[in-house]
Amino acid sequence: VVYPYELIHTLDVDKVYTEVGRGNEGDIFKTLLSEEKTYKTAIVFGDNDHPGGYASRKISDADGKKLCKWKVDKVISFHRTSNTDLAGYSRWFTPKEIERIKDWVKYLN
Repeated sequence: VVYPYELIHTLDVDKVYTEVGRGNEGDIFKTLLSEEKTYKTAIVFGDNDHPGGYASRKISDADGKKLCKWKVDKVISFHRTSNTDLAGYSRWFTPKEIERIKDWVKYLN
C-alpha cells in the first residue's frame, strides 16, 4: 500500500496498521517493483534486510532483479552498519550511479 504524501496527515494510524499489518513489506515491495517506473534517484535507508529474504515467498537476488521493472539512475544508500554494503532494499536495482553515505548513524546520537 502506498499512500499519497498529500494525504499522510489524514490517515488513521490504527486503521493503517490493521489494514497493512506487519511483516508483509517484502510482498508489498515486490508488487511495487513489478510495475514499470522510472526514477532519477532512489534514496534507500536500512541494513541488510531485503524483500527476498523474509516475505511470504522468498526469492533470490537474481530473480528479484528480473522482477524489478524500476529504472533507477542513481541510488543514494544509507546503510545502518556498513560503509560498503548497499541498503538491502536497493539490491535489486541496477543504477548507473551509487552514492554510499558513510557513518551517518553516528551523527544521530
